[in-house]
Amino acid sequence: KLAATVMVAPMHDPVKMAKQVATLDVLSGGRMVLGVGVGGREEDYKAVSATFDKRRLTRMEQGVARMRQVWAQETIVPGAFPVGPAPVQAGGPPILAGSLMAKSIERAARWADGVSTFDFGPTAPVVSFQMKTATEAWAREGRDKKPYFQVACWYALGADADAGGAQIVDYLSRYLRFLGPNAHNQIGPMVRARSPEALLTIIGELEDMGVDELLLVPTSVALDQIERVADLIARR
Repeated sequence: KLAATVMVAPMHDPVKMAKQVATLDVLSGGRMVLGVGVGGREEDYKAVSATFDKRRLTRMEQGVARMRQVWAQETIVPGAFPVGPAPVQAGGPPILAGSLMAKSIERAARWADGVSTFDFGPTAPVVSFQMKTATEAWAREGRDKKPYFQVACWYALGADADAGGAQIVDYLSRYLRFLGPNAHNQIGPMVRARSPEALLTIIGELEDMGVDELLLVPTSVALDQIERVADLIARR
């Protein structure tokens, strides 16, 4: 799979984004999976002159509907050709809702193929609650299939990955700056995947819970982080 998790959809024109995603689906031979969310950084919206308001979720849902029209090769401009290329996957790539809270997960049951969530831990209570919320919401909407459930989390492996590791502190101090100067100190200790043993435990817990997919987000640009994970999985 080629997973884009997640694109901040309300920041982009849905027709242009549909064209870009369809192109990736063609280039990858039909392996594209699209995650969409609303984001939380106003500065990101300002950087591209997009509107940051309380209607972001509604606008995202409208954008998803528009993208699916493009992928279905419906006419967008009267008298013009459909916007190409047509995606390899019938109806377009699966769309996962980048949702964390119950209300957004419940709304996603109306339009998404599944949920792409993020957990700092991740911890079983949080993930199980999100999975239960999604499963029940999909059932209420009369969906035939259960929601695909994807979890992402940060990880740090190596010399700087201990409880007070410089890698985690440096990464989160930059990534979470929009939440305040002390956000990284509050959230940093929640990151569990700081050792091979911890990561293996997390993988086992999520497998037992029935999570479909785990996405590991490195907290460093060093390629050895990916290599360490690959070695760990190979030995598992």
